[in-house]
Amino acid sequence: MSLAQAITEIKPGKLILTIPPDRPPCGSLRYALGFPFQAGPRTCGLMVMRMTEETPNYGFLDGTDVILLDELKPPHPSQIFVASRSEIENNDADKTQRLLLRSPLLGGFVPLGALRADGTPHPYAGTGFGLAQAHRFSFRDGRFSWGDPGRVDLNEIFQFSYDGKTFTSKSSELRSQNDEASLRIGDTGWSILVSGLTNAIPDGDDLLFAVMAARVDGTAVGIGIIRWVFRQGTWQAVGYDPVVTTSGPVPQGPNPKERCPWMEPSLARANDNSLFFSARGADSFQQEGDVGQGYGMSVWHSVKAGEWNLVLDEPKTRLNSPVTVNVATDGSPYLVSNPYDPAFVPETTQTGRGREKLVLWPLAAEGTKLAPFRLVRNCLTEFGQPPTPIDSGAIPENWMADHPNGVTVRLKDGHWHHLLAYRICHSPRYIPSGAKPSPHSGCYIDEIISQGPAQPAWRFAEDQTI
Repeated sequence: MSLAQAITEIKPGKLILTIPPDRPPCGSLRYALGFPFQAGPRTCGLMVMRMTEETPNYGFLDGTDVILLDELKPPHPSQIFVASRSEIENNDADKTQRLLLRSPLLGGFVPLGALRADGTPHPYAGTGFGLAQAHRFSFRDGRFSWGDPGRVDLNEIFQFSYDGKTFTSKSSELRSQNDEASLRIGDTGWSILVSGLTNAIPDGDDLLFAVMAARVDGTAVGIGIIRWVFRQGTWQAVGYDPVVTTSGPVPQGPNPKERCPWMEPSLARANDNSLFFSARGADSFQQEGDVGQGYGMSVWHSVKAGEWNLVLDEPKTRLNSPVTVNVATDGSPYLVSNPYDPAFVPETTQTGRGREKLVLWPLAAEGTKLAPFRLVRNCLTEFGQPPTPIDSGAIPENWMADHPNGVTVRLKDGHWHHLLAYRICHSPRYIPSGAKPSPHSGCYIDEIISQGPAQPAWRFAEDQTI
């Protein structure tokens, strides 16, 4: 089979989630980033970010809904569960209000009814965890600013459970991101900074999850994989496998321990049980040696735990935007992001970010070679120009189709489907939008069709042969 034939078809718009069923206290709500996972034998879960639009704020997030589906059609309100929410807090000390803004949850889940490889019941079936950043801001007159000098950056862990009818989410730990009280990864000497861009994958009874991390003593930052285990009734981060580490003093400035040349890692398992890992180069930070890193694509491969090899390093393939490595239903690996266009390099407020197109690159089985990309979405040709801002002098809106990630799940029909989730929205760059959200804004779920037999990550009783 040739490289280009492994993935045979992209079926766009199998499900589009636009407006949550509840009413916000201000502005209007839209769904955005989505992260699929297997919730039960024939039930898919989606962790879906909520955006508060039409306010004088940029990046007004409102936590996450978990939506449970057994087929790809719009959910009934009874299938939508609160996973996290942003909160307005009263500061008793100075009688002012603060905003606790919760970013989207990613995490891991062991499906209800899952079996171990030997056919015995998985001991932690129906449970999982979520991880997200949270931020505290001053919140006067319904406004906050990401440049608030008093902003406090936090990380929060949630514990998930599902009994076949109800999905529950409960915060179990809320800690500072950048000081001695940060979220430690067991006794490894590392702490969690930010989650990656894909949900966790199984490894025996445990879950593996891509993150950005920092040395507790402040001497290094990097990207790697956390091992999560279930102990004393909760999922806990206990082990860290570094893939790329940047040593030396941590740079100063906002979120100092985030100032790493790499961010937004992703993780997938190959057909032969080895691991693929990718990350977004962050050359916007302009650290020494990383010029152009933000426009290339890199893949690391691991056959043996703790040993990683860089097997793909392709310059000028994507824009400085999110990129993930994924495997289709039959195990065919691929990368997905926004294609490189010199017109958007360097990016400016006036030209936007070039995220109108989203494309997929099939990968060789070993991850060492890219096939020509295939178009997933072109917002300009499909939707035209985004809505015009109310203020005619405002900076124009630009489409963004981004934060893609793929997961294979089984649905009501008994078949395994590879779902590619991403958001479509529009905004000027890093400033509040004056335009009403487009009816096309939302969380998009496409299906990726591949040629070979399904290689699912989970087993259930109905899979047992007698």
